[in-house]
Amino acid sequence: MNDVRTLSNFADLLVPKEFRERAKEIRLKNHDIKQSRTALIGINKYQKANVSTYNFHTKIQMQIFDSEKEALDWLASDEQRSLNFLNNSRS
Repeated sequence: MNDVRTLSNFADLLVPKEFRERAKEIRLKNHDIKQSRTALIGINKYQKANVSTYNFHTKIQMQIFDSEKEALDWLASDEQRSLNFLNNSRS
């Protein structure tokens, strides 16, 4: 199975509403693309709500990490471990 794993660093970056809306629109149009893991770093407390909203609308589960190492380790982990991580982080 081919999947896409991404790491995005938002440190010192303000994401405007227009970008969020366009990203959601693009993702909804490309719903058939398999994107199994998206790790985010540099997300501040105000952006966390935006990530939750984006996850809800796109059905992508992006995970927020404090460090690049944590994010890369998660991206490299096997599928079962990542599902356990997501389920435990929602509790």
